[in-house]
Amino acid sequence: MSKLKKRYKNKKRYKIKNEKTIKKNRRIFMISVIGLFLLITAILIKNDLFKETMEKKSGNFPIKDEEPFEGKLTDKITYLLSKNLNIGEDRISILNVSDIQKDKLVMFLYEDNGKNYEGLCQLSKVESSYNIIATSTKEVDKYAPFTVNVMETKVSATENYKVLGGVINDENIKSININFTNNTMTNILIGEDRSFFYVIEENEIDILTIEALDNSLKIFYKWCSKEK
Repeated sequence: MSKLKKRYKNKKRYKIKNEKTIKKNRRIFMISVIGLFLLITAILIKNDLFKETMEKKSGNFPIKDEEPFEGKLTDKITYLLSKNLNIGEDRISILNVSDIQKDKLVMFLYEDNGKNYEGLCQLSKVESSYNIIATSTKEVDKYAPFTVNVMETKVSATENYKVLGGVINDENIKSININFTNNTMTNILIGEDRSFFYVIEENEIDILTIEALDNSLKIFYKWCSKEK
């Protein structure tokens, strides 16, 4: 009988010891999982910070849809235009920038001798800097509902583009229709900068008419290419 009791006690002790071992192993496992999770989180955060830091150091300033211009880029363009036009940088406003292959097409406004001018220019990248290779400027006609400025550009021996820009003077104009010689049309909504900008990428196409539309989409003014 004493042997049975002893055997029972030993069995009970073994069971208790086994349960303690299982609980201990569970704790170790949970601590390991939490530690691994914290380690992975720290690595991911570090990589994101490193990536952000490297982007800042590399001088990579992308032009995003929701943020059309990056300050550093427009500062460089403004500096080049001020040298080209021989005026102060504070007299120049960059309205739009578009990428065509390695070139940049720009619409801008500037003031000189008390008069307001609108301009288009083409910048070509040479190594790490840009050079202005073409400009088209004209005094803003403040009496016209909107102005039209057209510049032809050349990016290769076989590729020519037309750049179209204009200033909106009439506050009733909410959008414009640009009609082309190939019987196509594009509509441009007018934003807070009260201007429009468009690049024609097909050599054979030309501008036929530009129509001004009000809030009710009614056409109340039309510009024809013959007026150029």
